[in-house]
Order: sequence, then C-alpha cells, then structure tokens
Amino acid sequence: MIRKIQKQNLPKYTGLEFREIYCSDCKKVLGRYNVKYYSDAKIAELLKISHESHIRDGHKIDLRKTRD
Repeated sequence: MIRKIQKQNLPKYTGLEFREIYCSDCKKVLGRYNVKYYSDAKIAELLKISHESHIRDGHKIDLRKTRD
C-alpha cells in the first residue's frame, strides 16, 4: 500500500547549506554549490572559470549563503 505524505508532515529545513552565485544585474542565480562539498577556494575558482563573462561585462556578482 502506498501512503501519500501530507505536506505539513514534511520538514521545512533539510539541513543543507548552499553558496549561491547571484548576478544582481540579471537578477538570477548563476550557480548553487553545496558548502559540504565545495570550499570557498573551489567556488572562487569556479566563479573565475565558469562565470567570467558576467564579470567581464561589468555585472555585480554576489556570493550568498542559503539553506534549503
């Protein structure tokens, strides 16, 4: 028998912390990385390699810490 899980029984906080790369000019999240697996140095390296075009175009990039 399959039981449906009601929404109020689900936990709101899963305990995972993420670091988001957010472009203030585009108003969108460019990347979301789990803090457990990605150090600040690794995220900085990813920012330089993957999101270089946003920085080059003069966009304002923010690193934010979020929880899921």
